[in-house]
Amino acid sequence: VYLTVLLIAVAVLTRRELIAGPIARILLIGFAVLMMAPLWSGVLVQATLFRIIFVATLYSGIMMALSNTSREETMSAARLFLLPASGFALMMLMAFALDPLAISKVGRLNVFGMNPNRIGQTCAPLLILCSFLALHDRVKAVKIVAYAIGAFLTVVIVLTGSRGAVGQAAVGCVIIAMPLVRHPGRLAVAAIILGATAYWLSGMIQASDATERIGEFNFDSREEPWTLAAELIAEKPVLGHGWVFSTEGRSGGSEINLHSIYLQMLANTGVIGLGIFAFAIFICAFKSLAVMVQIQLRWRHDPDPTIFLALATVVSSLAWGVIDSGPVMGSTVNCLMLGYGAALVDRAQLFMTQRDWYARMNANHHASGDMG
Repeated sequence: VYLTVLLIAVAVLTRRELIAGPIARILLIGFAVLMMAPLWSGVLVQATLFRIIFVATLYSGIMMALSNTSREETMSAARLFLLPASGFALMMLMAFALDPLAISKVGRLNVFGMNPNRIGQTCAPLLILCSFLALHDRVKAVKIVAYAIGAFLTVVIVLTGSRGAVGQAAVGCVIIAMPLVRHPGRLAVAAIILGATAYWLSGMIQASDATERIGEFNFDSREEPWTLAAELIAEKPVLGHGWVFSTEGRSGGSEINLHSIYLQMLANTGVIGLGIFAFAIFICAFKSLAVMVQIQLRWRHDPDPTIFLALATVVSSLAWGVIDSGPVMGSTVNCLMLGYGAALVDRAQLFMTQRDWYARMNANHHASGDMG
């Protein structure tokens, strides 16, 4: 993620695309109290450093969307994600192939010392991007590659046993597929590929803790962090603690994952911070739906899938945030994609305006030709 942030910053700065659109700005306002929270945390320097990482990752996602000046560029940029997606999936699967006992040690895929949940939740947004390319890219070679990489990512997610990753990927992929309701043939192809992948998985993966865990709909593993969150919130309900941290794993302290961005916001910023964040999300949702409706009404025969990619990345991250704090804890792919999705809604509105302008120009051109 750090390398991604650096590359995006360099690429965008050279194009001087720095000003966020209205929806991205509202999202930043929603996080304003969280950004200021280190002031009353009691550990100003360390808390500020963690928040700088969070802001840099979030705004890098915003700038990544700002660098796209047309829907064609958005599609091309999405194709670039196939490289890290394929690299990450193959790296995980190769590690598993070289050490099949990696899954038996803890019952879930655990390689390179990475937490299984973190592996799965890194794969989920990449799988959403792959589904976008597989269903909406017009280049057949790209579609085939996206389907293949998506299948690999699905295998990795299942091997991790991360229920949050499964839920996030499912929510995002459903939103991505929404425009295809009018194209049942393409949906059938996607369903067949998904079914074939599931069949392959069932033959490759025997009953294990990972697969059994996915089928369990309980939150036993969240009882301890949520209980801690309740205690912290009760201590300082108005403005929160500024930064909830522990010094066990890092001498300077590291943020405690309360496994819910909403509980994390409450513990850090109190009801004031969460209230501002919730209001900002409501405004973003209202404006995003308005943009989607406009696009569907004006271009019903050829809707721009950009808005669905934007909604998929944001909604899936916020949905996953119910059971994990990743989107607000700094250098995670979900934090990056949260900013990317919000700014991409603004881009989708710009692309709609561009298409309207080109349509009027073509209409005027044809009218002039007829008169001649």
